[in-house]
Amino acid sequence: MKGMRVRVGGFKGYPVNETVRDNGGVGVLHITNQRVCFAGADHSVAIPYNKMISIQGFETGFSIQTTNEKKPGIFTVNHPELTVQLLNLASSGAAEKEPPKARRKKLPAAV
Repeated sequence: MKGMRVRVGGFKGYPVNETVRDNGGVGVLHITNQRVCFAGADHSVAIPYNKMISIQGFETGFSIQTTNEKKPGIFTVNHPELTVQLLNLASSGAAEKEPPKARRKKLPAAV
């Protein structure tokens, strides 16, 4: 028939199962009483302690798993053991000192 097209499906690509680390550049890591901040030339990240699930140290750095990200943030530092201990102390202190949030009271309905 004139004007009719037939498309035979096919896939010419191939799946890639590989993890690639994106270099965020060199910067400064700030550990405060409320969050961890990384300020670099290319990227800046602020991770509040209440969003952290786990902190894991490894040979050349540490990783932080958060509630809103599928992949952990990986940071390379000179003294990973010391940095992980500081993060654990700061995050546990932030959880103890954080006051409970006040709830709003419902106002009575106007008649």
